[in-house]
Amino acid sequence: VFVSSETFSSGFSNLSIADGFCQSLADGAGLSGTWKALISNGRQSVQDRVVIRGEVVNMSGQTIAENPQDFWGGMAINPPDLSELGQPPSDAVAWVGGHQYHCQDWDVVNPSIGGAQALTTNPSAWLYGSGHGPCSLSRSFLCISQ
Repeated sequence: VFVSSETFSSGFSNLSIADGFCQSLADGAGLSGTWKALISNGRQSVQDRVVIRGEVVNMSGQTIAENPQDFWGGMAINPPDLSELGQPPSDAVAWVGGHQYHCQDWDVVNPSIGGAQALTTNPSAWLYGSGHGPCSLSRSFLCISQ
């Protein structure tokens, strides 16, 4: 898992575009495989989009979760606090989405509408978020290899 080195506005329109951002960053950093954004919208949960088969690690090789149950439980052993380049990201807050806060399915950039955000350095709130912020901001993505 990595935190994107770039930030993105909330108006990216759909989850496949978010996946494309993660894939592009991974390709640019020389990371192989298929990469997806750990994000959801009002119609599709992140658990329906992403398959976890075993241990999940961050970019420094530290264990985030030992198995799928621990991963989806949302409590990290170590946070995913590095970018695809192995450096601290420019923004440690990432869009994560949720059934209630998802910037109208990531289709608006509006300060009066909220999108779920996670502090990627916080082991207890890195995956599902600890709050929401205005959809006028640009934030990082959490990206995972599939």
